[in-house]
Amino acid sequence: MITKPAAKNILVIKHGALGDIIQADGAFQDIRENYPDAHITVMSEPAYAKYFARCPWVDDIFEDPRASRWHVPAMAKLRKRIRAAKFDFVVDLQNNGRSGSYFRFLFPKTPWSGIVRGASHRRRSKDRNKIIGLPRYQTQLLEAGLVSKHAIAPNISWLAEDVSELLAKYDLTDKPYIFLVPGSSAQHIVKRWPHYKELITKLEADGYKTVTCPGPDDVELCKTLPSVMIQGDPYLDWPALAGLMKEASFVVGNDTGPVHLAAHMNQITVALFGRYFPAYKSGIHRPNVQVIEVDDLSNLPVQEVYAAAGNLLKNYRADPVS
Repeated sequence: MITKPAAKNILVIKHGALGDIIQADGAFQDIRENYPDAHITVMSEPAYAKYFARCPWVDDIFEDPRASRWHVPAMAKLRKRIRAAKFDFVVDLQNNGRSGSYFRFLFPKTPWSGIVRGASHRRRSKDRNKIIGLPRYQTQLLEAGLVSKHAIAPNISWLAEDVSELLAKYDLTDKPYIFLVPGSSAQHIVKRWPHYKELITKLEADGYKTVTCPGPDDVELCKTLPSVMIQGDPYLDWPALAGLMKEASFVVGNDTGPVHLAAHMNQITVALFGRYFPAYKSGIHRPNVQVIEVDDLSNLPVQEVYAAAGNLLKNYRADPVS
């Protein structure tokens, strides 16, 4: 039987991307429940500091800008910070080349959970390379001797903030609206379904307003749609975005961070995937999510997306975001 490490000062490594961080929330909750009295620090990129500042499962944020591993002064500074922190257990939820190098360079004698060779609590499943999506986090925690209840069912509704003022500003109070995510990062234009205008027409005929909340890469796209476009200064942060999703009747969007956010808030969600990346590897499959996966998104009919949203509303009986 594997015994979990005794620990009072834990470091959890999770750099990104956003969708992966969202999926790891259940693992963070499991770590907290296994170590209720420990001080838990997350090592992540500065871009996610505000996200983790609201996370109830961690106590502190160790911002790591991920400087080149060959940048000697930067790595020396990182080593100094790590040694001063005196972590007694590291859970590597990133499990890539960078975090593996941190083990060898910074933590060779510290109890470590991850896939790197030499780790005290290394993932050893014979089929570990075939375990993907949310189960990979559960498997890792179990093989470190931890109890895992939440890794396969994260719920990040804690992120949502009160958006009543925004709803009033955009005349959405007490009006049903659908939250649309028509964009994606500029590097992944292929993820964009091109028929949101037609979908909006159908939804508005049913009495729904539609809402978009663009980031920097999809402002121009959202301007072309006949939806209420909500912006911050200049963009909304993640808590406000989560709050708007929470208040929506349901969410329809592409394979991008905000859609994973909605899915793991237990919001009713229709997620659209093309052939660039298999949906089953993304961890997005949940009872509240209808995944539509096609070879060519441009050929995905509006009626199919519209029908999927309607079926979810009829058949999913759980409280959308609790």
